[in-house]
Amino acid sequence: MYLYLILFILSIFSSLRLTSNTKYSNNSLHYKSINYPNKYNKISKRYYSAGIPNKYITFEDKVLATCEDIYNKSEFIKKWGLVSCIYLIEYKHDPLVYYIGRTNLFKRRISNHLLANSNNKFHLFINLIGWEHFKTSIIEVKPATELGARENYYLQKYLPLLNTTFSSSFSETQIYETLTNKLLNLKNNSVIYENGKSKKVYVYNILKDHIDSNYYQYKSIIETSKGQNIARGTISLYMDTNIPFKGKLYYSNPILNIKEIFDLVKNISNELKLNSNIAKKVWAYDAKTLELIKGSPFVSKSQASKVLSVSRDVISYFIDTNKAEGIKGTYLFSNKLNCEEMNKLLNNVDSLKLGNKKEVWIYDAETLKLVNNMPYPSLKLAAEYLEVEYRTIKRHLDTKISSSKKVYLFSKQLDLATKKELLEKYT
Repeated sequence: MYLYLILFILSIFSSLRLTSNTKYSNNSLHYKSINYPNKYNKISKRYYSAGIPNKYITFEDKVLATCEDIYNKSEFIKKWGLVSCIYLIEYKHDPLVYYIGRTNLFKRRISNHLLANSNNKFHLFINLIGWEHFKTSIIEVKPATELGARENYYLQKYLPLLNTTFSSSFSETQIYETLTNKLLNLKNNSVIYENGKSKKVYVYNILKDHIDSNYYQYKSIIETSKGQNIARGTISLYMDTNIPFKGKLYYSNPILNIKEIFDLVKNISNELKLNSNIAKKVWAYDAKTLELIKGSPFVSKSQASKVLSVSRDVISYFIDTNKAEGIKGTYLFSNKLNCEEMNKLLNNVDSLKLGNKKEVWIYDAETLKLVNNMPYPSLKLAAEYLEVEYRTIKRHLDTKISSSKKVYLFSKQLDLATKKELLEKYT
């Protein structure tokens, strides 16, 4: 019954869409005296037959180490805090309920989890139930360049209940079905044979803002497979689902209303968040010359990550933002830039700010005293002091919004008027 309770709780939070102002302290919403009867640690066959999909899997791979109490983690962090790894956060009272993540620095990620005030289902649930009901394990230690691929392996193998990768707003019973089952559910009763003969296949290119009305027509799935260089099983799986595969849509009949289908495709893709599981090309441009980086476009974020020597998370953060990543400066896009877009970026070259060598003034939010009595010489050093990622520093810099560490971050020294404003705001 735990699984039912969890889905119920998550459905409530999904509908309420709690705002980012909601706060969860270590004491306010933690239930520390709950006794869980053993009979509820197993989910009955009758429960599954009532409509909850039997898709949840206990984590069965070996782990390197486990911390049973996150509030007494000093020895665990001393040994494992500096590693880049895949980790597991598991609910002690039900082995079907867990979260899998990756990090370049384990101690920082755990600290961020503990302080998080996020709207995602993992943090909402764990802050409601309490960290004392969870244990944390190191699954494997890997170089940062390999973490993305390994995390994807575990996510696709186990479909962890508390991760958001496979979430859907259609219904709670669809939340964690596999990609295959999602596609099968979306099929419009398509058939590949009719009266014993192979049906034709119509292949459309889907672009950023429309579907190309010019289609490829094939006599059969076999011919489509050869023409598109895609496995027959993949074509059968995606056909008539309105879900694109590698930028193409597959149908057993021609599209009658291009615009209507395009809107439907976008809505389904956004709601199911399936795009995160499909490799996308990455165009990388030198920020000063707008010339393509050697090897670009890359076939995936993982390949771009390896060539550019940055994490996949950094690629995801900067892609399509018109912000240059890194000290040298690289623009990252999911589509090739046209002449107008390139000229617009070239016009801003003189004002382009690269890297993270920028002074950061850290002020205590309550007293507005300058931390360390001097500014930190870079975003990186400020991030190390606060034990957060430097992108977190960038997001809060000059916003007049205090961070989870109860500090204000500015790129220059505060004047008296601003100090007065912030003190009044804080009190």
